[in-house]
Amino acid sequence: MLARREHSRHELVLKLRKRGCSEKNTNKVLDVLVEEGMLCDGRFADAFTRARIDRGAGPIRVRAELIARGVAAELIDKALEQYQDWWNDLALEVYQKRYQKEEAPLEYEQLAKRANFLKNRGFTADQIRYVLTQNSMRQ
Repeated sequence: MLARREHSRHELVLKLRKRGCSEKNTNKVLDVLVEEGMLCDGRFADAFTRARIDRGAGPIRVRAELIARGVAAELIDKALEQYQDWWNDLALEVYQKRYQKEEAPLEYEQLAKRANFLKNRGFTADQIRYVLTQNSMRQ
């Protein structure tokens, strides 16, 4: 499983239990993998964060997905922090890609719909406000 992509310890526990491995054996094997450096939640969090950024996901969504995969909060914070200066630009890029062929929204409903699109992608209110402000300045 580790040959294909990084996994969190929690993900591997779930996968191995699903395949019928005992809890005792699973923990022993995973402890050995951690000691040998073949399994690392920090490395997983970094790789996962980068992959989600490449797909246009915002920090809220990435955090939620990492929590669901059993990654510790301090590792999540560290993984997200290294991209802290990128989130506004990423939100703007995602917005422009989605709405490149449409003219600027003039009505509140259109703005709300676009803001909701970014919210669903996992961007914060400040990042959404930045995008809408940048977009309105280009008019």
